[in-house]
Amino acid sequence: MRSSSGPLSVFTDREKRLMALRILLIGWGVASIPIDIYTGLGLALPSDLPPLQFQVSFIYENMLSAIYIPLAVCAILAAADPPRHKLLILFIIISSFVHGSVMTYHVFMATVEIWSGLTIGSAFLFATGIAFAIFYPGGVSYSKPKGSAS
Repeated sequence: MRSSSGPLSVFTDREKRLMALRILLIGWGVASIPIDIYTGLGLALPSDLPPLQFQVSFIYENMLSAIYIPLAVCAILAAADPPRHKLLILFIIISSFVHGSVMTYHVFMATVEIWSGLTIGSAFLFATGIAFAIFYPGGVSYSKPKGSAS
C-alpha cells in the first residue's frame, strides 16, 4: 500500500493515523484531568442554583470526575500502543456520545434550571466522540511475540 502525502494523508496513511490517535489520547487525557478536577470540586456550577439543585449537581459532578479522571490517565497510558487498547478507545467514544446525549436532553427539559456549561459540555463531548471515532484503530491488530521468526 502506497503512503500518500498531503494534508489529508492523516486519514489514509496508517502510521499518520496512529500518530494522530496517540496525540489525541495524550492531549485529551492531559486536558481532561484539570477540567475534571475543576468540575469535580463543583467550581463549574453556577452559584445562583437553588440550594437543593446545587447539592445534587455537586454530587453528580463528583461521581463523573471519579470516572473521567482515571479514564484520562488510562488514555494517556494507552497512547503507547493504541491498537492494543481499542476497547478503552471504544469506551471513550461510546461514553462521550451517551454522556453528551444525556446532557443535551436535559438542556431541553424545563424541569431543572440549566446553565450554559451544560450546552458547551455537550458540544465538547460530541466532538470528543467524533474525533476518537475518526481515528479509531479499525481491524484486528496482531503483534508478534518477542523472539518469533518473521
